[in-house]
Amino acid sequence: MKAHKTLSMVAAGICAGLLTASTAQALTYRVSAADRDASVAPYSGGHAFWLPDNGSGTNIPNGNSSKFVFKNDSGLLTVSDDKTSARLTGTIQAVGKASSMWDVDIMFILGMDSATYKNDHVDPKGDTHDGKVKRELYSHAYADNGGTVDPDTWRYFYMDESNATLKGAAGSGYEGTTLDLYQRPNGADYGKYVFQLGEGASGKNLKMGMSGWLGYTTAETGEQESYRSYRRWGSRSSRYSRYSRYNCGPKGYSGYGDINIDLEPIPEPVSAGLTMMGLGALTLTTRRRRS
Repeated sequence: MKAHKTLSMVAAGICAGLLTASTAQALTYRVSAADRDASVAPYSGGHAFWLPDNGSGTNIPNGNSSKFVFKNDSGLLTVSDDKTSARLTGTIQAVGKASSMWDVDIMFILGMDSATYKNDHVDPKGDTHDGKVKRELYSHAYADNGGTVDPDTWRYFYMDESNATLKGAAGSGYEGTTLDLYQRPNGADYGKYVFQLGEGASGKNLKMGMSGWLGYTTAETGEQESYRSYRRWGSRSSRYSRYSRYNCGPKGYSGYGDINIDLEPIPEPVSAGLTMMGLGALTLTTRRRRS
């Protein structure tokens, strides 16, 4: 009898411990591009990062492709157990130009619930704001209009601008180039809109997602590259050289963009296995009692 009680207590302890541990673990999500659901979203999707190129090479060197997706499912978002911070990592690749790749490493801080965000929260610079929600879906998608998306359930984060970069990935031709990121809007409107996380928060569909606006700058230098081109003018051929500004220096890239991502929770297989062990032990004690 004592053995049964001991085994039962151990099994119950395992299950309780695992439940406690699971609530204390960081949440990890697989990140993918947010595709547009035309029934609820007015704006185009299909990108994780939207980084427009003006074609002059004075902003991001991506070969005139604005849409970036995570390469080989490399995108991960890890949210702390208390949901006050998060980290986005992975390698993004330009759609239509596989050689344009950037390693992502962005920290988010001051995660807060909707009530805190909307009522005089303090930003990383020490100023107070009444935060605004970016409602990018059609109005009928939101709970106050009969829909399923409730921004009051979302979490709101600031970008940690001291720990937010895009770095030229290996094999991209941009190795050594670092784009330092900052949150937009900045200036006087800093804190008016921040990064939002929750169901429907990507602004592209109803799924669990995240979105926000960003800008970037860099003042790095690099080697000048050139190529030759030919153009026909009337009956004559005029040969000329022009310089590619994508990998030449001095570089002073600057630009802006968006993040729009879908999030899929990654299960914890180890915890699940141990939970089954605990449940199995409980089943065994029950069977022994019946016998």
